[in-house]
Amino acid sequence: MSLLPGEAAAAECQRKLNFLGANASDSRKLEALLICAEETRTDIADLQMRLSAVERDITALERADTRLQTSLDGVDGKISRAIQTSERKTSGELASEARELRAEIREAGGSEAGELRALKTQIAAAERALGKITGRGWEEFGVAQRGVGRTQSNDKDYPIVVAATINVAESNRCHARIKVNGMTVAETKNNNDKWDKACFVTATVPPGANYVLESAPHGGGRPRISKWTELR
Repeated sequence: MSLLPGEAAAAECQRKLNFLGANASDSRKLEALLICAEETRTDIADLQMRLSAVERDITALERADTRLQTSLDGVDGKISRAIQTSERKTSGELASEARELRAEIREAGGSEAGELRALKTQIAAAERALGKITGRGWEEFGVAQRGVGRTQSNDKDYPIVVAATINVAESNRCHARIKVNGMTVAETKNNNDKWDKACFVTATVPPGANYVLESAPHGGGRPRISKWTELR
């Protein structure tokens, strides 16, 4: 192991003293010691200078390390910001796609819901109409409510069936017809001249349509309604 400068100087002084020997005068020994001390101070000063240089190098290295750390921190910051920007951009794109997808789902769902509601409405209306039709029954009307030549109107939201019988007591032929919205849809005649003639007619009347029973008497006989019923 190599000696430090101070240690080398001390070893050299010891060698010189040993060389002088025990019989050397004190002045010679003192002179040798002074020379060694001076050499030692020189070595120490040189060592201190070298130590100061090393300390300066260490300080410079520390400053360089600080600058490097600062630079690395800046790079890390840039990287972090770039990552955050990328994440925000990605998150924004995903959020936009999610919003568009939700809008499409709502639109599709709204369309299907609208169609479903319309279908349910139609089904409910059909069920109500069916309930009215299946639950309806025959009603009989008197001459005060129905008469020959008197126009009536079907105020139901479903078709009704009208059945009427005209009776001619005198010896005359009978003739009866039902008109719906001005169109003859049912007609019957009895040309037998025997007594107590009767003509029966029936027709289906759509919702909101007008209907009327007409008669064309023959030979002066006056027709009268003997039966008028409606399936309502």
